[in-house]
Amino acid sequence: PSPDSPSPPPSVSSRGSTAPGYDRYTNPRYGFTALRPSFFTPQPPPVDGDGQAWASPDGRALLSAYGTNNILNYSPRQDEAADARSLFVVYTNISGNVVTVSGYKDNGRTIVYQRDVVGPGAIDTIYWSYPANQKARWDAAVTLTAVTFRAGDLATGH
Repeated sequence: PSPDSPSPPPSVSSRGSTAPGYDRYTNPRYGFTALRPSFFTPQPPPVDGDGQAWASPDGRALLSAYGTNNILNYSPRQDEAADARSLFVVYTNISGNVVTVSGYKDNGRTIVYQRDVVGPGAIDTIYWSYPANQKARWDAAVTLTAVTFRAGDLATGH
């Protein structure tokens, strides 16, 4: 190629690669994978093995990734309504079985971003919560972790 031709974009989908500054987490029970900022500290995992949470160094930003069995047989629209219940909603989107809800809680002091992948047997989720005054700091991390989140087997409960 000539020096003027653009190089191909780096592949995000290749199995072993992660974005610089991020580590990959794979949940052994539900099979989903999520990226997390490398400098976030793991929080004590739940005993049922349904996921993992991490906190920023100051403890004010929280990221969690978890699975739940879809015991209420939620459709994506029902899941969206449940996610939005306790928020002042700013954004919702349903694309196939991927549900995204974002908004504020704590009288606008905290931003919440949640992305669920809904299946007949299970729902896999990535969830962010951080101070509204740190929005600019966390926007890129939220976007990267959301677009690289991969659901596990959603056909059955786990």
